[in-house]
Amino acid sequence: TTRADGTLDTGNVDLGYHWSAGLDPALADLHVSATGGDDGNAGTPAAPLKTITAAIARADHGTRVHIAAGTYSRTSNGESFPLAIEHKFGVELLGTNAAVTIIDQERPGAANVNQWRVLTLRNTGGGTRIEGLTLTGGWSRHLQSFGTPGAGIGAWYSDFTVDAGILTDNYCAWAAGSAGGLYVDNSMVLVTNTLVINNSNDSDWESYGAGIHVVGDSRLTVVDSRIAENQNHSRHGSRGIHLHGAGVCISHVGQRWSGDTIFINSEIVDNYFSGKGDQFGAGLASLGGNLLLRNCLISGNTGNQDPEKTLVTGGVYIRGGTARIENCTIVDNEAEGLGLFAANNPDIEIVNTIVWGHIDDIGNLPESVFLHSCASNLTSGVQGNLDDDPLFVAAGENDYRLMREVGVMSPCINQGQNQSWMIGSVDLDGNRRILEGRVDMGVYESIPPRGTLFFIR
Repeated sequence: TTRADGTLDTGNVDLGYHWSAGLDPALADLHVSATGGDDGNAGTPAAPLKTITAAIARADHGTRVHIAAGTYSRTSNGESFPLAIEHKFGVELLGTNAAVTIIDQERPGAANVNQWRVLTLRNTGGGTRIEGLTLTGGWSRHLQSFGTPGAGIGAWYSDFTVDAGILTDNYCAWAAGSAGGLYVDNSMVLVTNTLVINNSNDSDWESYGAGIHVVGDSRLTVVDSRIAENQNHSRHGSRGIHLHGAGVCISHVGQRWSGDTIFINSEIVDNYFSGKGDQFGAGLASLGGNLLLRNCLISGNTGNQDPEKTLVTGGVYIRGGTARIENCTIVDNEAEGLGLFAANNPDIEIVNTIVWGHIDDIGNLPESVFLHSCASNLTSGVQGNLDDDPLFVAAGENDYRLMREVGVMSPCINQGQNQSWMIGSVDLDGNRRILEGRVDMGVYESIPPRGTLFFIR
């Protein structure tokens, strides 16, 4: 018989699928240096390649590409964009550190007819990893009938991790802006310790998720990350044109993974809409699927002041699907909009969460879905809820820790409901989640004062 790659089988016959021996040792690790490499080299530490483009072209399943500190771009070392990992399993792009290892697409703009995304992932398997890299300067064009979304990373039918990275200053333009930063379509993605900041959609029409847009039957998990200062802009929109999620937009359909999106110990802050049109969820807009927000801060997300726009929700907008919000602080998003709003009757539960600092903190949700939470339009004493001022340390300085001083203590301290997931878990500051037997409301656990130890001789 023959193996799947066409070579003759040897020795005893294999059971099931035939394949040749594993990864070529010469391809297990490839090294790249923009300043000291040459694409004719072997890719060893002593003789690195010059471009990531060449390393990906050589890579096999499971290849680790080690990228030295430096800037990798078309003009500095001859990269070709978009970089693309396709139909390979376990390829890893490993930067030295995101602060000093930068892949810059240099945003070529509308004069180029081709897609100029920084990185494409298509049909990649488990183990694919993007680590310690800044991806910037991406430019993609997206119309309903032309182009594809995602200017920083665009992923289709892939399974991968982004760790300790930065996605910044990437730009998706034209009629249907989608995902200046990260676009996830029918994929399984883990994002950890990553900053998604200052990415933009610039659209003539409807627009989705300037920071992150997840669609289809995907599973996205975001942990210990920050989604900040992303802009969703409509240039020529009007009322009836909808913009969803300046920070994050979730557009799930499908049954394979049930369309799950999970944010844990993360921040969605200072994202904003601009231009005209109806604006839904400046922080996060969930348009279906299953959403879990746990230990997350959602603050400072805004619309603009154009009189022709309607800001429906400054903080979190949930339309249909299911959602569970646990120990989050949703606070001081644009006062004109609601902090938390629901449409299309989602199956939703909010536990140990503070929603504060909006004209209406909550819209279109019954009090029955809130447990041990705090908002101005809840009723103190009902299901453990509070309508009292949560007394933050310094809300005007974006410090939403709970006040705890002599004679002044936040009513939210030790008023939450303990959950099984809290065992061994930490709050947004990294402090143990339960410190005094009963969890606090919100994203931060209040630190009890230290006692005084007396020695008696």
